[in-house]
Amino acid sequence: MYICEAHASDTWPMKWSVEWPRPKTLEERMHYAAVCSRDLELPSDVPVYVDDTATDAFNGAFKAWPTCYYLVDREGRLVYTLECLEHEASYDMNEMFEFVEDYYKQLSEQAQDSKGA
Repeated sequence: MYICEAHASDTWPMKWSVEWPRPKTLEERMHYAAVCSRDLELPSDVPVYVDDTATDAFNGAFKAWPTCYYLVDREGRLVYTLECLEHEASYDMNEMFEFVEDYYKQLSEQAQDSKGA
């Protein structure tokens, strides 16, 4: 889910090599999400969703900005939440990567089991 820019150049600039102004339209946010997906080299079968620019409904409901990561499965179920460490603005990203690896391994095993049944 692509939500608001964490460090938009016009609201909270950090002087990073890539900074965009806060998108004013859904089309702008969709463009940012597409560039992000491409730059991260996400597989083409990984869907990328975009929060509505007018309402920021997902962010409002989940309070994702600026310090949470959520993993949602293909059915739209929330399967994992990574929040900042208490009193810090950082994450144990290895924890999330381990979850993703284990989760996909489990999905692969389930797919193999269903083929064998």
